[in-house]
Amino acid sequence: MADDNGATTPYKCRREFLKKCAGLGMVALGGEIAYSAIRFIAPWGQVKEYKPVPVPLDQLEEGQALKVQYGPDVALVLMLNGEVKTYNAACTHLQCLVEWDPAQQKFLCPCHEGIFASDGSVVSGPPPLALEQIETTIENDTAIVGA
Repeated sequence: MADDNGATTPYKCRREFLKKCAGLGMVALGGEIAYSAIRFIAPWGQVKEYKPVPVPLDQLEEGQALKVQYGPDVALVLMLNGEVKTYNAACTHLQCLVEWDPAQQKFLCPCHEGIFASDGSVVSGPPPLALEQIETTIENDTAIVGA
C-alpha cells in the first residue's frame, strides 16, 4: 500500500515479509518430504559389513539352529538336510528375536505370532518381509558367517 506521497506503509512491508517467510517454509517442507521419500525408496548408507564369525561345524546339529552374535545383530545358524544357512534373528515386523522350532522346522516370532519357513520366507502373521539371509561359506569344517 502506498500513501498519497508514494511511500509504502509498514503494513505492506510486514505483509510482504510474512508472505516470503510462508513461501520459504513451504519450500523447506517440500524439500523434507522429497528427502524422506527418496530415503525410503533407496536407503543408502545401510550396508551391513561386520567381521565374519567362524562356527565349527561340530557345534551344529542337524535340524537345530545355533545363535551367534554377528556384529550388533543376533544370527541363527541353521543346519538342515546337510546345508548350513544363516538368518538374521530379527523379525521383519518389529525386530523381536525369532526362535527356531525344531519340531515344526520353522522360525517363530514370540511377539505377534509371525511364522517363517526354514528358508526364511513368511508363512503367516504380520511380518512384511522374509528373514534376512546372511551369506555363509564352509571352510575347513567351519561355517564362516558373513564371508
